[in-house]
Amino acid sequence: MTANGYILLFDVLGGGEEKYLYEPVYPKGSPRVKVTPGYKEEQCAPALSLEMKKPVDLEAPITR
Repeated sequence: MTANGYILLFDVLGGGEEKYLYEPVYPKGSPRVKVTPGYKEEQCAPALSLEMKKPVDLEAPITR
């Protein structure tokens, strides 16, 4: 819902293969170590960024 009649469109960009929001740290000797295949994909949240593509002025309020 918007009262000003604008929709903001964004591109969602990946942060690259080595950028993550967080990476879990396990105690030494833990069976879950970084050398486990698929570790990054399963355990880490990828870093994303938003880039404004363009605002769209619909010149009317939007409710649905």
